[in-house]
Amino acid sequence: MSQILLVEDDPQMADLLKLLIEAAAPGAQVDWVSDVDSAERSFSSRIFDLVLCDWNLPGRAGIALVGYMRKRGSKTPIVMITGRSDRASVLAARSQGVDAFIAKPFQAEAVVARLRSMLAPAADQSEPGHTAAAPNKLVDFLAQLNDSELELPVMQGVRHGSELLAEDDGPDLADLKREWERDPVLSARLIAMASSSAFNTQGRPCSSLGEALQRLGWRTAVNVATALALKEGVKLDDALLRAQAERQVELAERVAEQAVELARASGIDSAPCQTAALLHRMGHSCVVYQAQEFLNRGGGVLDVAELEQALQRFSDSFLERLQALWRLPARLRETIACIHSLPAVQNRPEKYVMRIAGARVYGDLGAEETAKLQRLIER
Repeated sequence: MSQILLVEDDPQMADLLKLLIEAAAPGAQVDWVSDVDSAERSFSSRIFDLVLCDWNLPGRAGIALVGYMRKRGSKTPIVMITGRSDRASVLAARSQGVDAFIAKPFQAEAVVARLRSMLAPAADQSEPGHTAAAPNKLVDFLAQLNDSELELPVMQGVRHGSELLAEDDGPDLADLKREWERDPVLSARLIAMASSSAFNTQGRPCSSLGEALQRLGWRTAVNVATALALKEGVKLDDALLRAQAERQVELAERVAEQAVELARASGIDSAPCQTAALLHRMGHSCVVYQAQEFLNRGGGVLDVAELEQALQRFSDSFLERLQALWRLPARLRETIACIHSLPAVQNRPEKYVMRIAGARVYGDLGAEETAKLQRLIER
């Protein structure tokens, strides 16, 4: 398992680089710090397979870390992230011991390819004859997943990512929205990034994909989409799991259709309702994708009962963990929760919209209760 030191002071850039590292080396352990002093402390206490360092950092520049490592005899590969492309800067960095550069703005796929090539020699460090024990039960496998392992891959690949990044003028944001609006994982990642302090300059959380694309701009959005697509390492080869994955997407889309119809009929902004509906099956989808990973690692044959048990036990908790991991805005999380139950205090009509939309698909609300909620929307 690769051990990587990431030195980057921008949290959003760090998140993107972590995705690219995971795409290049699935399961890699990333130690993220934001300045050279912290990086030196990490380096003195641990052994790393690769160091990924920004040039411009608070306090001392990233090049100072290169000198610190090389003076101590370290041969650990160092990749410098920089907006500097002039010959003098490159030569100066090379003379200090930098092995490779990532020039800003970068293309996600190119970064992944570079990292893969540099990490290849460290890919298999297991002792001869040693084989990791395969998990015995799906529920045990799911119970031990940490957050870095939990994050599910995209359910629909992003088409033509590299072609989009190669365009000088970039794609139309409306075209991107139409292409991506049914991809719940990508939508969640873009909304979370657009709601972060780096992009939320007016202090107003983002609640829809269209708004997120406007804030982020096409290049940042396409980079995030490409990183997520490249990260996809779980292939749903199992027929049972493939059918379940399709079922989760179908349910999300059906609720989204109902929510959009209700919102538009009531004069409510339909975009946040659609987003919430598309995201509400994240926990279930995560269980399905991780079940395939369980099989890939040597787990036993799954049956319908075992998978159903896992879905019932872990879907809700995985949904909560993913929402926290992606830092989804509180308002969006509340809207998602209303699909299945309303909170004690309801002060927004979209909450009633979501509850009715959920009831239309899942059939868990009586006609009288539905009519009451409809009247509340129309007030």
